Amino acid sequence: AVRQVAAEPRGVVLISDSLATRLRPALSKALGKRPLVWDHWNGRPTHGSVDVVAALDQAGRLPQTLLMLSGSNDVFDPLRFATQVDRTMEIAGPKRTVIWAVPTVRRAKFADADVHNSAIIGAALRRAAATYPNLTLLDWDGHLEKLPEAQARALMPDGVHPSPAGCVELARLIAAELR
Repeated sequence: AVRQVAAEPRGVVLISDSLATRLRPALSKALGKRPLVWDHWNGRPTHGSVDVVAALDQAGRLPQTLLMLSGSNDVFDPLRFATQVDRTMEIAGPKRTVIWAVPTVRRAKFADADVHNSAIIGAALRRAAATYPNLTLLDWDGHLEKLPEAQARALMPDGVHPSPAGCVELARLIAAELR
């Protein structure tokens, strides 16, 4: 399946952590006939996601569009994140499109640390987007920030993973960016 999607000019690979576990059905529906493959596992920090990008590239199976939903697990060590974004962009090269959802972690018990560390990750992505013309940010964090707190909490009740309604909303934002 990866080889077929990589051969399609509109092919998309979703590289993610646990955020994709619930998102895949909503995203597949939102993208319609656009070819999509994915690789995700729970708890994966971004360096693991980039290792997958590198392996796909080395195998000649990296599609034209990379959708990165990675960074939530980097709140535990956010200063290493920027290096992984640069690594992703080097592997992707200037002719591929990379769309990266700006992650946010807002667990109730660790709100101050999570907000602080999520901001470091978001800033690294904004710096990278200013450097790499083929990197587009999908501002999931900013989207949630603009909503009333109760609505944002309904879309991301545990402060990390989108609810079913949050998956539909995130998939809608992704599909709009990919058009």
